[in-house]
Amino acid sequence: TTSNESGFYQLALKPGNYTITVKSIGYTALSKEIIVVDQEQEVNFELKEETIKIKEFTVNSDAEDPAYAVIRNAIKKRKFYKEQVEAFSCDVYIKGVQKLKKKPNKVMGLKVNMNASWDTASGIIYMSESVSKYNFKQPNKLKEEMISSLVSGNNQAFSYNQASDMFFNFYENVMDVVGLGARGFISPIANNALLTYRYKLLGTFYDQGKLINKIQVIPKRKNDPAFAGIIYIMEDSWRIHSTNLYLTKEAQIDFVDTLEINQVYLPVTPEIWMPFSNNYSFTFDIFGFKGGGNYVSMNSNYILNPAFPENFFNNNLLEIKEGANKKDTAYWNNYRPVPLTQSEKRDYVWRDSITVIKESKPYKDSVDRVNNKFRFGNIITGYEYSNTYMKRSIRIDSPSSTLLFNTVQGLTLGTKLTYTQGFENRKRKMYTGAIGYGFANQTWYGAVGYQTQYNPKKFAQFSIRAGSVFEQYQPASISELLNTSYTLLDERNYLKIYKSDFLSLKHYSEISNGIYLGIFTDYSYR
Repeated sequence: TTSNESGFYQLALKPGNYTITVKSIGYTALSKEIIVVDQEQEVNFELKEETIKIKEFTVNSDAEDPAYAVIRNAIKKRKFYKEQVEAFSCDVYIKGVQKLKKKPNKVMGLKVNMNASWDTASGIIYMSESVSKYNFKQPNKLKEEMISSLVSGNNQAFSYNQASDMFFNFYENVMDVVGLGARGFISPIANNALLTYRYKLLGTFYDQGKLINKIQVIPKRKNDPAFAGIIYIMEDSWRIHSTNLYLTKEAQIDFVDTLEINQVYLPVTPEIWMPFSNNYSFTFDIFGFKGGGNYVSMNSNYILNPAFPENFFNNNLLEIKEGANKKDTAYWNNYRPVPLTQSEKRDYVWRDSITVIKESKPYKDSVDRVNNKFRFGNIITGYEYSNTYMKRSIRIDSPSSTLLFNTVQGLTLGTKLTYTQGFENRKRKMYTGAIGYGFANQTWYGAVGYQTQYNPKKFAQFSIRAGSVFEQYQPASISELLNTSYTLLDERNYLKIYKSDFLSLKHYSEISNGIYLGIFTDYSYR
């Protein structure tokens, strides 16, 4: 397991004898023998800073820092460790927290008001947790299955935590991170890393009998897409033991000012070490908004070289399981491997309380009373009456939007009525009716329609529409408003229309991930 930022951890173990070993980057590992019984017990650890020993070496005018020999060996083994495991699957728990420390009063002249979405006591503006099954197969096939998701203050949302974003693989020559930079970032043990970095051996220490080299990584040039910090390399095997690396604006990262990456590898078998914990911390300062965040992931239950079913890997990279955002508090309290801090507990309670209030009938009715007031501007924009609690609304389009002119109908005037009823799980039904009149040809026109979105997961919808309308020969070849201007001001007409008495049916749905099928049938007398 891993601890939270306050150092608290928890383990659920069956009764028996155990050895608990605690390790942290920069500290000497410590083990304790414990006996687990059927009751909670507290076991505390106080780690000492790692005892660093400097290797003896001869200093002369052209001496090379001994770190370079370690790095060269690590570079030679890079490709081997990158391809050592043909395939694997593991469980990934992720917790992401973003905090705002300071906000401006105004941005570009607009007042900033975040009282409804920002708990100033904790500073947390976003917090989420997720549990996924991550599957990988060489060289680059992956599939993630999100099993559970929790977003503070929004029980309908899905966390945008993705396990694939947490797998910073320093065995790659260049790490491409979507959204973090236009260029990839060069690994400290990339094939050409010696052209990008300088290295310094800070010392060595033993971790459970294995000699670890602590090496400082220094970019040679200021604006290279390169890391700085510490990388720990295991002697003899030359694999990565852990990292404490960071990127800054000088490395040309986007959206954040600094990004710190702490990784710890642990043995899955004596010869195979895999990433166990990833901890990403960042700070930002943009338009006067200052803050930071932390994303921690814990990988567990590794299965090496599993037998994936045929066609398991496809274009469906992320699959959210049914009911992933419906897990209750008992589930999370039982599963969550990283204890929440006091501020995180407060944020869940605070936001859930706010959500209960905002979802209540009195609150929604009070908001509707304000929004449903008729205003002078509605004469131009139209008017909408909503009952948010019942998920229904009625909208009447302004006749002014149909006040147009063409050489067939002359002056036209009409309106449109739309009634929408929403249901649980984003299902929806919509009824429409439109009517208008052409004063020159003295002809009424209009249409009625019905549309239902019955399976939002598949974007599935069905609609039926019937009426008598005027349509362009070439649909939308010119806007009616623009043609009105040409006709009245320049005596030119570009709108070519015909009358259509019609009945149409449409059905649209996703039949496979990313593949959609639309079926349309239409009868019209033109």
